[in-house]
Amino acid sequence: MPVSATHFKGKLLICGTCVKDVSPEKFKELSKDRTVYTFCPEMTHASLLGYKLTTILRTCDVEDIWIFTKDGSPHCEQILTTLQEVAENVNFDKNKLRYFVTKKGRFSEITDKTIRKSRNIMEVEQLMKFNKLHKTVEILTSKGGCPNDRKETFETILEHFDEEIQELKKGLKNKDWENIKEELGDILFNIFLFAKVAENNDKFDIFELFESTADKFIKSHKNIFENKTIK
Repeated sequence: MPVSATHFKGKLLICGTCVKDVSPEKFKELSKDRTVYTFCPEMTHASLLGYKLTTILRTCDVEDIWIFTKDGSPHCEQILTTLQEVAENVNFDKNKLRYFVTKKGRFSEITDKTIRKSRNIMEVEQLMKFNKLHKTVEILTSKGGCPNDRKETFETILEHFDEEIQELKKGLKNKDWENIKEELGDILFNIFLFAKVAENNDKFDIFELFESTADKFIKSHKNIFENKTIK
């Protein structure tokens, strides 16, 4: 980051050095009308980035900051967490921060909460179990996957639901907890499968389903969630 940190004013884009080569079109789009600072934690310690950013946010008239990095890079991740930490330390308005990542031609904006969550490895480990089922369904329904799963429709999956619910009732009646767990798992698999068919038909995906369901119950229990932040 060779530009002077004491004479900056306006909008800023901070990015990993590699993104200009990895995603040149998005880099050009995001850098429009912005001063660009590039940084490579692989070559320079992230603490130096922290010192520079602290000075910028403390002494300069910064309108907002966008961050653009390569997803999956342990070096680029340091840029995200360093900026987040610096912004909190100097009380910079985090609503003025936006985070963008790119990977294998894909591009996405991510939230401040996501970066904060990435620091909590035990929670990420638990979330990976959800992701494992999602990936399993994705592979089974993709080219080269399971022929039976690939031809599933909304109607056939509903038939599976009916079958699994009957099996669940039987397990509950017999207090067979291993069977109950298995049948609940089958129902869960079919929920993911249903969402995958919906995604393939441009309706919604499993992640939208997670979020809309959570929002629904948060809204219907306002008195409980009024003073709570879900992290």
